[in-house]
Amino acid sequence: MPKPPSSPRRADDRFFRLGTGFFALLVVILVAGIAWELYRTSRPSIVKFGFDFWRTTVWDPVAGTFGALPFIWGTLYSALAAMILSTPIALGIAIFLSELSPRLLRTPLTFLTELLAAIPSIVYGLWGIFVLVPIVRQLEVHTPDWMKKIPLFSGPPLGVGMLAASLILAVMVIPFTSSVAREVLKAVPATQREAAYALGATRWEAIQAAIRYGRTGIMGAVLLGFGRAIGETMAVTMVIGNNPKISASLYAAQHTMAAVIANEFTEADTDLYLSALIEIALVLFVITLVINALSRLLIWSVTREAKVREKKPVLSAASESAAWLIPLVLVFFYVIKQGVTSLNWAFFTRMPKPVGEAGGGMANAILGTFFLIVIASIVAIPVGMIAGVYLSEYGKARFATLVRFTADVLNGVPSIVIGIFAYGLAVLPVHRFSALAGGLALGFMMIPIITRTTEELLNLVPPTLREGALALGATRARAAFGVMVPAALPGILTGILLALARIAGETAPLLFTSFNNRYFSTRLDQPIASLTVQVFTYAISPYDDWHRQAWAGALVLVAFVFTFSVLARMVTRRLERMHRT
Repeated sequence: MPKPPSSPRRADDRFFRLGTGFFALLVVILVAGIAWELYRTSRPSIVKFGFDFWRTTVWDPVAGTFGALPFIWGTLYSALAAMILSTPIALGIAIFLSELSPRLLRTPLTFLTELLAAIPSIVYGLWGIFVLVPIVRQLEVHTPDWMKKIPLFSGPPLGVGMLAASLILAVMVIPFTSSVAREVLKAVPATQREAAYALGATRWEAIQAAIRYGRTGIMGAVLLGFGRAIGETMAVTMVIGNNPKISASLYAAQHTMAAVIANEFTEADTDLYLSALIEIALVLFVITLVINALSRLLIWSVTREAKVREKKPVLSAASESAAWLIPLVLVFFYVIKQGVTSLNWAFFTRMPKPVGEAGGGMANAILGTFFLIVIASIVAIPVGMIAGVYLSEYGKARFATLVRFTADVLNGVPSIVIGIFAYGLAVLPVHRFSALAGGLALGFMMIPIITRTTEELLNLVPPTLREGALALGATRARAAFGVMVPAALPGILTGILLALARIAGETAPLLFTSFNNRYFSTRLDQPIASLTVQVFTYAISPYDDWHRQAWAGALVLVAFVFTFSVLARMVTRRLERMHRT
């Protein structure tokens, strides 16, 4: 019989559980803090307008009248249209990759899908403005007259509008929907297919049996994509037309909740105006929270029945997103074509020129991006890793289940909502945009990714390593941080790289936190330039030279993503070889 642990060891183990539990609690506090901060700062609007805020259509900041119905309509309309377009393609991709794909194609397709999932929203928006919108405009121009009489296709051929926004969203949500659907199908017990074959079913009939078994989880995957579409900001802002009018026409310029926040937040010159915008963010937060929570519950209802040996790390579910290869090729083609011809040494070494002057570069924005990533990493990596250690060590506890579920839901919260939370936390109290506020916003986005990745990678480490360390007299803390974490470190680093790839392309949260700066700055308490915000600023400008530099900036962003993805792939393959041996 093993000797019971001594009193000092029990005290150490208790301290370890409380210490790691505190960092896990921070994940729950973060979600609660977002909800409270949004409610607190939107209360003036809630008190003044009540439910009329959501039922009226007049949005007049000058008169102090705010009705958000056009933004709710535009958000739901664009998201639903995107899901109608994307769901059949996403499910087809999930079925192909999980059931039909040859082994030789699986690896290259997986790598391509990683890039598609990681392409920054601002790059999609840039491609949408200069490539997709002209195509949509030609489609609208050549629409037959009899179709234009139908309300769905009425209106002038602007190019920008609901159709362009829905198409962009469809391309962007396909990776998320298909990746989760693929994991659901992989979680279906093999006995379901074997039973179908035993009864004489064809391969397609066996696949249909697996789909029927996993239909609840597949519905969760579709809802997860729907939540992503609702919260998308920058790409939609750049192509939807930003017109607060309700229309059934796909050709009409309209607006969304996230887009109005991005466009008007920095222009809010009264407390009521600012409060109304934050109330929109509050409702956006609640909607995405409910959708993500419901989708996670549906997915868990299927995947929890899978055997432990069939599970894959969360980083694979996030990084091995499925592909829609045609848009991937088109986006890459235009970014590389336009970006390569615009890149030069001055782009990396010179400051931006004043408005109207040609030349200059984005040296300050490149440096600022790295500076923001460093701040975010300092904030997120310790919290995420230690919280992940807690979930791995005490995963069956009810509190661990709550933290795990909260982290999954937090990962689906729109980045613009997290940016407004950081604004209330680090900008409003000091009345100043700052690099610290931007770094905090990006760090908050990294925490749930690192938390869940760390947990899943630690769960893949053979438990005999922990048991051996404990048998030799090690405390639980020493076994976890001295044995388990080093064994899983390559995979944990992969999760960190994927988190960095995500935040490197974020724009929306930086609009309200770090803002922008035409000069070099490394001060934590001052605004700082970032590559994504600079690309956005240049893309919506009327100057051809700024458009050229926007393409160059987009190419650099894609290069960042490509580098992080390659490193993550190399580390993941090394980890897989280690487990096979």
